[in-house]
Amino acid sequence: GSDDVAMTGTLCMAHRCALDMLLLGALLMLTLPFSSGHAPYPLKKVPAVYPQPERLVAIGDLHGDLDATRMALRLAGVLHEAKDQWVGGSTVAVQVGDQLDRGDEELAIFELLEKLRVQAQA
Repeated sequence: GSDDVAMTGTLCMAHRCALDMLLLGALLMLTLPFSSGHAPYPLKKVPAVYPQPERLVAIGDLHGDLDATRMALRLAGVLHEAKDQWVGGSTVAVQVGDQLDRGDEELAIFELLEKLRVQAQA
């Protein structure tokens, strides 16, 4: 009955929360050094200041929504109209804000952004 539906929704929410925590934990393991103060892999120095790009686009709060992410990237003029291909030339696109806290397509967004990063650098 309705209790089964409510329980199913609660379990789905619990699984979703657990998945988000698992993803966050995995990301932290990749980015934080061990407590000894030494990272398990060589750390690359990242500059604090970058040269000013010709064009800078900031996109925020993706919230796990792949369609909205694609729409924002297309409106910014950096994603091909029909396929997941970088067309931004020398434009620098920066994603800020929430990416993992809502929708169901968080991994697909990570994959898209990584694919576009590689294409943009080529």
